[in-house]
Amino acid sequence: MITVALLDDLTKIFEPNYHYTVVLFLGTENYSTLKIAADTLIQELQELNNNGIVINNILWNFKLIAKNQHENKQIEWIISKEMRVLNKNPIAYPGHYLPPLFNMIPIENYIPDKLHIMLHITDQLWELVLQKIKYEGLFNDIT
Repeated sequence: MITVALLDDLTKIFEPNYHYTVVLFLGTENYSTLKIAADTLIQELQELNNNGIVINNILWNFKLIAKNQHENKQIEWIISKEMRVLNKNPIAYPGHYLPPLFNMIPIENYIPDKLHIMLHITDQLWELVLQKIKYEGLFNDIT
């Protein structure tokens, strides 16, 4: 599932009723599945980013995901990576293996998702626990 939240009402930004599902698919969450499932969304975001949209003969341009509109304006989010570098070389930075799906959004405008960061850290720590148990020869059906 891919959802979006509009950043125009900061009091409701974390309420589930104000997150809108834009892609819903069955299957495993991995790069190739997300790329296929989000293809139309990616194309539309690219078009909005490049051309804007005309409504009632007025051209509306978009700045996708402006980090300074996030709830806590006191936090300075600093990301030292650049999207143009990732577009040219997807493995230019550690931890990156595939081209970014939403490459039309400048990486400095991404807002870190605390839940998924913590889940990833937990996954890494759990993997270390399992490796230690195996190394100590304690891994068995009971473990």
